[in-house]
Amino acid sequence: MGDGKNFAERMRRRFGGGTLSEMTVLYGNRRATVRGCRKILSYAPEEIRLLLRGRELCLRGRELCCVSFAGGSATVEGILTAVELRERREEP
Repeated sequence: MGDGKNFAERMRRRFGGGTLSEMTVLYGNRRATVRGCRKILSYAPEEIRLLLRGRELCLRGRELCCVSFAGGSATVEGILTAVELRERREEP
C-alpha cells in the first residue's frame, strides 16, 4: 500500500497547492456541496460567491439558496447554470 502523505503531497502539487479538504460536489444542476468554505462573500438568487483558501467559488443560476452552512461546508440548491473558481480578488 502507498503512503497517504506522499499521495496528498502529489495531489497538492498537481492541483495548484490547494488542500484536499477543499472539494465541490455537483448533484446534477440542482445542488452543489462545497467543502473548505470559509465565508459567504455575496448572496443573491442569481449568484452566490464563497471564499475558499485564497480562491473564490462563484455559483450562478436561478433561485439559488444556501440551505446549509456549517463546519466549513456549504450546500447551495437551485438551478445551477455556471460554476467558476478564480483567484481571490480584493474587495474595494
